Order: sequence, then C-alpha cells, then structure tokens
Amino acid sequence: IDYNSISSPSADFFQSCQKIRSLKAGNNPFQCSCELREFIQSVGQVSSDVVEGWPESYKCDYPESYKGTPLKDFHVSELSCNTALLIVTIVVPGLVLAVAVTVLCIYLDLPWYLRMVCQWTQTRRRARNVPLEERQRTLQFHAFISYSEHDSAWVKNELIPNLEKEDIRICLHERNFVAGKSIVENIINCIEKS
Repeated sequence: IDYNSISSPSADFFQSCQKIRSLKAGNNPFQCSCELREFIQSVGQVSSDVVEGWPESYKCDYPESYKGTPLKDFHVSELSCNTALLIVTIVVPGLVLAVAVTVLCIYLDLPWYLRMVCQWTQTRRRARNVPLEERQRTLQFHAFISYSEHDSAWVKNELIPNLEKEDIRICLHERNFVAGKSIVENIINCIEKS
C-alpha cells in the first residue's frame, strides 16, 4: 500500500492483522493528527523488520506546519487529543479558584479590602495632581491613627495625650468619622485630610 492516498491509518491495524510479516505503507500523504498518534505508537511496538521503510518513508503531509516531518518525530500531547482530560484540566483548577475566592470573600472580607485599596489608589492619584502648598492648606490633621481594639487603651491613654500635648492634631474614628458614611469612605476622607 506504498504510494497510495492513505492519510490516517487505523490505530488497531496491527491488532487486527497480528500475523502480518511485512507492511510497506510509506510515501503516503499522512495527516498528522490525534488519530495518527495511536498508529505511530503501534508501529513503535512492532519489529522494525515488519514495517518496511520505517521511518524514512513515513512523513507528515498535512498540516503544513508538519509537512516533511518524519512520523517518528511527530508528537502531540495526550491533553490535546483527549477532550475529557482537557475539560477536567480546565474545570478542576477553575473550581478550586472559585472556592478559594468564595472563602476569601466570606471569611476574610476580601471585597472590603479591595474597595479600600481602590479608594486609596484613587486618593493617591488625585493627591499627586495637587501642588504641595495647596495640599497643606486643606489638611486638618497631622495624622490619622488606625488601631485594633486590643491596642485601644494604650492609644487613648498614652499615644493621643502625648501627641496632642505637642500640638499635633490627630484624626480618630471615634470623634472624626461622619455618621452615615461608610467606614471605607470615612477612612479615605480622614486620610485625605491628614
């Protein structure tokens, strides 16, 4: 069957013809694809005496990118040929990512932190466009203090009295946040005024 129009020989040819002594199927317009991948693996499992002209006479004809490539050098991954495996490879990491994002959103309040970072970035960008003298005229506070409840006693009894004794104006959420505005908005406003 040398010099015919066989483009994709059956992968189970060698299974159906186990007693074959010689096969001369070279110089055909082989279509290098997933179907041919299994045939190439089958050829590799039989004796080189059975397949005449291997590998010199067995070359890819299509697609153009593989034209002239010996079949023994044609390699295509299992992932490219196995749709189920490809779907699993895409879906499983996607599900893991979705679960991770959901957990972050529920337990770590990720959306709040993202909004905070966006607001902070916008504030920084706006602040760069305003001259330093004008910025200093609009500042109401020298510092904005953010702290955890665990540290509140020290902040209220030690830090604030010592700073305000030196005429440093401090912005605190208990006394300077505007009622009705969101926490993020209040924090951004206080930072802008400090």
